[in-house]
Amino acid sequence: DAAFPSLAAGQFDVVLCRHLLWALPQPEKVVKRWRNLLKSDGRLVLIEGYWHTDAGLHASEVLTMLPDGMQATTYPLSDQPDLWGGPVSDERYAIVASGSI
Repeated sequence: DAAFPSLAAGQFDVVLCRHLLWALPQPEKVVKRWRNLLKSDGRLVLIEGYWHTDAGLHASEVLTMLPDGMQATTYPLSDQPDLWGGPVSDERYAIVASGSI
């Protein structure tokens, strides 16, 4: 189960998610669970987007889901056509977050 994996807390350096969070029910709870899987100095890397089809999550929405105490940097990715097989006009980004709960 990607949303709530049956794994012990505090054992991972990185949790990486690419274009999945938007499709999961209760994404805020999912982000908190993923944070709990990280070691105290671990990083949460979320590659997401909001597409022209009106599906997805805006970066601002994802940032509000992060647990208190996490600091995040947002990296815009829409302007990198090599990542997408050509130019895109959608909102695409990576959020890298770290910090304790």
